[in-house]
Amino acid sequence: MKKLRKIRGVIPPPWTKILRIMRLTCLFLLIGLLHVTAETYSQATRLNMELTNKKVSEVLEYIEDHSEFRFAYSAEFIDLERKVTVHVTGKTIDQVLDQSRKFFLRTADHSG
Repeated sequence: MKKLRKIRGVIPPPWTKILRIMRLTCLFLLIGLLHVTAETYSQATRLNMELTNKKVSEVLEYIEDHSEFRFAYSAEFIDLERKVTVHVTGKTIDQVLDQSRKFFLRTADHSG
């Protein structure tokens, strides 16, 4: 009669596939929950801004100081020295950035 050996730490082949699927499912669920949380925060956060004749860089700093948002941008695409006026009351960050996008973006000079 053969003795059955117990091999510790080795999982039989059919279970490895099931465990891999379970790990991937947990990972995707976690990523999905984090995405929903970030989306909810951006929709729930309301900003009030009364900034007159301020640089774009100052406007972005103001938003960073009064919310948990942080911006990463390239000076190649955004004119940070341009003076803008922003008057916003009770709007979400999406609405503020959509409204201000035309002021922030660097425009091509076609004068010549």
